[in-house]
Amino acid sequence: MAIINLYENQFEEVNSLNIVIVMIFFIAIMILAIASYLVENITLSIFDREFKAFKTLILRVDPVYFVSNPELIELFYNRKNEKMISSSSHAAFYASHDAMISVNIDLVIENVNPAVTDVFGFTPEQDLNFLISYQINKRLYSVFDLMKSGETSLVFECDANGNTDDSKGVPLHLSVIGFKNESGLVTTFAVLMKDMTEEEKQRLAVEEAKKQAELILLQILPKDIIIRLNRGDKNIDFTVKSSTIIFIDIEKFSEYSATLSTKDIMLNLSKIFTVFDKICSTFNLITKIKLIGDDYMAAAGLFTPEIIPVRHALQMIQFALQCLEALEELNVLLNSSLQVRIGINTDGPLIAGVLGTDKPMFDIIGDPINVAARLQSTCIPGLVQISESTYNLVANMDFNIEERGEIELKGKGKRKTFLIHPEIKRDSRSSIFMLDDDVSSSVLKQLYDQQAQKSSTIKNKK
Repeated sequence: MAIINLYENQFEEVNSLNIVIVMIFFIAIMILAIASYLVENITLSIFDREFKAFKTLILRVDPVYFVSNPELIELFYNRKNEKMISSSSHAAFYASHDAMISVNIDLVIENVNPAVTDVFGFTPEQDLNFLISYQINKRLYSVFDLMKSGETSLVFECDANGNTDDSKGVPLHLSVIGFKNESGLVTTFAVLMKDMTEEEKQRLAVEEAKKQAELILLQILPKDIIIRLNRGDKNIDFTVKSSTIIFIDIEKFSEYSATLSTKDIMLNLSKIFTVFDKICSTFNLITKIKLIGDDYMAAAGLFTPEIIPVRHALQMIQFALQCLEALEELNVLLNSSLQVRIGINTDGPLIAGVLGTDKPMFDIIGDPINVAARLQSTCIPGLVQISESTYNLVANMDFNIEERGEIELKGKGKRKTFLIHPEIKRDSRSSIFMLDDDVSSSVLKQLYDQQAQKSSTIKNKK
């Protein structure tokens, strides 16, 4: 029994030792496995960061510079003359957001990256082994031919439209690069295409915003002034030798507006002045200056010193008569019986320029303006009152002009004035207004010279 007990004790000791050894071995394996897992994850994490950094750097490189640099090309390819892409460069090539196409000497597509599908909508299977014209216009074939013949640089850039699978097309910035072999012959081409859709949208949005801004600016300043401001001119002022000024005042508008709401007053005024603006825009020599309450002020000949005064005087009278005619139609529309007083004066000099900086305003200063304002205030409603200087320029024209005599103009004393009635004296088909511009200019100049000679003779007699 003693021997049996001894063996049993020894067996239990050996068994316990074996269990301890197995547990230690198992724990060691677990520790080793955990350590291996951690090392592998750390290694993968480091590689992932390095790859992302490499990809970021590659994508920042200008495509044209990239393919033009021999060292980068050797990095991009495993061997200089082979087309097997190395792993990192291959990944960067496929991660690029710009479409890239490899084309052989016959302009057949040999390789594309995934961005080609994103840009054009075609799958790689639809692109491969097809001519490059499948993607871009054939007119660019001449670029490839010139590169192959050595008649131009191996790098070419332009903006073009690409062909998409939905036939809508896509705006592109295109870069074509030719590659030479060891013999110095161009054997392959790389075509890099950046999708410019968003840039094109932004460009169109900027252009539209610019147009809207210019339209708003044109409501404040004349086009000629805007051009000078865009040039960088700051202090804009100039002298006008001769100009024709007009004032149009709505007769008894206060009495008329007393029957309207505030909203209707502004609405009706806006309708009237909008019509006047449209008429004004049809005359190339007339510039709207400003609105003063229910007064409309404009001037002609401010930006055309080479034009003889008779031309801007003629345009201003035509403008005035058309406003009278338009007012008749507006009265029907507004259910009113409004009339206007119109005063016109041709004289000079004037000072013109831009006043203010925060809210710039174009204005003119000079005594001829005051005379035009006085002619308007003393005019008979429904007619046009002109000064003697304006009359001398248009006396021989087909206007129904009546001499009014000397009228007291406030602050100016007595002045001889003339009234123009809306009716034309004779058939407008025989009028000088129907002549061609060149013929009209010649005839007007003759009339102006004759009138100037007549005025000079009268002064000499005096």
